[in-house]
Amino acid sequence: MQPEKLAQTMRLVRIKKKQPECQSPNIKHRKPLMPQNRPQKPALRKPARRPQDRPHSSGPPLKAAGNRLFIWGWHAVNAALANPNRQITRIVIGRADRPQLAEFLSSLPSERQAALPAPQKVDAGQLDRLAGPDSKAVHQQIALEVAPLDSPDLSEVLFGAENLRLLVLDQVTDPRNIGAIMRSAAAFRADALVMTARHAPEESGLLAKAAAGALESVPIVRVVNLARALDQMKEAGVLLAGLEAGGTTRLDTLAGTARLGLVLGAEGSGMRRLTREACDHLAAIAMPGQAESLNVSVAAGIALFATCPDGSAG
Repeated sequence: MQPEKLAQTMRLVRIKKKQPECQSPNIKHRKPLMPQNRPQKPALRKPARRPQDRPHSSGPPLKAAGNRLFIWGWHAVNAALANPNRQITRIVIGRADRPQLAEFLSSLPSERQAALPAPQKVDAGQLDRLAGPDSKAVHQQIALEVAPLDSPDLSEVLFGAENLRLLVLDQVTDPRNIGAIMRSAAAFRADALVMTARHAPEESGLLAKAAAGALESVPIVRVVNLARALDQMKEAGVLLAGLEAGGTTRLDTLAGTARLGLVLGAEGSGMRRLTREACDHLAAIAMPGQAESLNVSVAAGIALFATCPDGSAG
């Protein structure tokens, strides 16, 4: 290459090196942030504990004396306080300020007020554990220690009234189901609930809470032998209708029956053979939808409504 062209080429190279890169006038270059200048992430707040997640109080668990039991929940407690046949040995509250309780107690007859103990303040965590160590009782800050109600004899119920509506349970074992059935029984004025002494739950706080006060108004008759009890009902003029999926009798056709016993079996297994054979009718609940079965407490409520005497359900 000639010396003149070489020199010219070198000058062009130096000029290109000196030229700055083209930059958009709108772009602002930020300096790299030093660690101390970096924006701090907001601290994560721990979610508040739900009542069921809070640790239990260290106070001793509440224990009922002897054969007594605790019942809890505002409706169950109110009904028990108002029931002169219910013996109450303790009233425990989770808050000292209970104006509703004071107002309700003042509305009771003076004889009933005199028979009730003074309310006792306890820790709310102690009330939480009334349903057992693995469950939290929905107590609404109040509970009662009570003696179980007396169970009437079947003959007292059968000959106590001319018109009769009975619910007969064949080994239904869930206390919440029985409580819900009692609630329907109270709503539709059933006279009593009949169930076996064995393979059926005893009176309990869970049952009372589910019954929402109906435990105080619907008698529970406990029988040793259900088949014999069904025969006794039939001899007393009670028509027995068992609820079964394959039943052919319509429930509404039984509404005019003066003395009626509705028989329900346990969920899954249904009525036992001797119970089924003792029934005068087998009835089914018409279900136009896709459900194949109903909870026993739901079935009991529908059956009570469908068989109410004319005009009393409306």
